[in-house]
Formats: sequence, C-alpha cells, structure tokens
Amino acid sequence: MRLDRFVSLATGLSRREARDLIRSGRVRVGGVVARDSSLRVGGEEVSLDGRALRAPVHVYLAMFKPAGYLSATLRERGSVLEILDHPSRRRLSIAGRLDRDVEGLLLLSDDGEFVHRVISPKRKVEKEYWVWFSGRLPEGAKELVGGGLSLEDGTICRPGRLEVLGEGLLSLALVEGFFHQVKRMCKALGVSPLRIRRVRIGPVTLEGLAEGAFRELTPREVEILKGEGER
Repeated sequence: MRLDRFVSLATGLSRREARDLIRSGRVRVGGVVARDSSLRVGGEEVSLDGRALRAPVHVYLAMFKPAGYLSATLRERGSVLEILDHPSRRRLSIAGRLDRDVEGLLLLSDDGEFVHRVISPKRKVEKEYWVWFSGRLPEGAKELVGGGLSLEDGTICRPGRLEVLGEGLLSLALVEGFFHQVKRMCKALGVSPLRIRRVRIGPVTLEGLAEGAFRELTPREVEILKGEGER
C-alpha cells in the first residue's frame, strides 16, 4: 500500500492532507523519515510525530440502494452515499454502479483491489437482476441469453442465464455489467422493463436488508469476492 494511502486510512485524513504530512517530514517508516508519498509500506512501523499508526482495516459493505439515487461519490448531489450512515462513507468506492432509476444491491469498500476484482469481467462475478416487465418474451429467450444475446447495436453479451419467475417477472444473471446492459437486453428481447432490482452479487444477496440499509460483509463473502476461496 502507498504511504499516503496508509496514513490517510490510519488517521481519517484526506490523501492530500496525508501527503502534506509526509512532505513536511512528520512521518517515519521503520524509524526513518519518509518524504515520498508513493513509498510502498508493508510490515514496517509507520509513525506520525513519534506516535505509531495502526494498520488500517478495510471496510466492506452491502447496501440496498433505493431508486432515485446516484451511484456516485459525495461530491455529486443525489449520491446514495448521502443516506449511508457510516463513518467511512467519504472514502468508499462503489463496486458495480446502478442507474439512478434502478434499485438493489451495491457493494462499497475502501479497498481498491477488492472493487476492481468485483467489477472485472475477467473474474466473472455473477450479478443477478430481477426485472418486472411488460410485453411477451420470444420463444427460446433462455437460449438466446445463454448463448450470448446480440443487442441492436451489434454488441454481443457474454452468456448469461434467464429464468421466468412469474407473470411479468424475470431473473437475469450476468457476469458483466456494461452501460444500461439489462435495459438493452430487455429491448433486444422485445420487452419493456418497468422496474429493475439487483438482488445478488456473487455470494452476497439483499436478504435481510431494507431499502437504504446496509451491513458489513462477512469475512467469507470478502474472501470469495476476492477470489481467495471457493463458493
């Protein structure tokens, strides 16, 4: 981890404030003054003004995003983080954004590697969406999605899974998440989405979460999403 990030996480200061402290010579690594913010630190003791800094503990959250909020930082008005009552909210990133009008599961963390692993198509972390729709699905809709649905602009989706859950309700399980993908897939299938909810990302579900609420991920959930364990 970069020294400026370590100091920022350990003190609650911004990265800019942490860099100012480092440049001023107030930070030591292994007892030696360190003025390079990009210095990588691991097991060495890091201190500020002679006081040892504790290694930062990353935050991993699952949140039920209500419709009407942006998947954005607090710098943007209408961000879902405005309703997240957590002391670390200013430093959290969102792993897999949702459109303003889409509700459902968000994963948030200050661990950049974790966020990257969740959203990387190479990792094939499955995301499941429930879609309330109008219209009639074509014959062979499951096979079309399972084989890689072709969109109107020629984009070919990675193979996914479609299940009909009830009258006017379907489930889409995907391993990618490009711009407006679920809406564009519905259009390619000839149906109109009325409401979209993401209900699962990998092993994490919305179970037990009310709209606007959040919970800490379990160590096992984090391990699986990082690819460090089997489901």
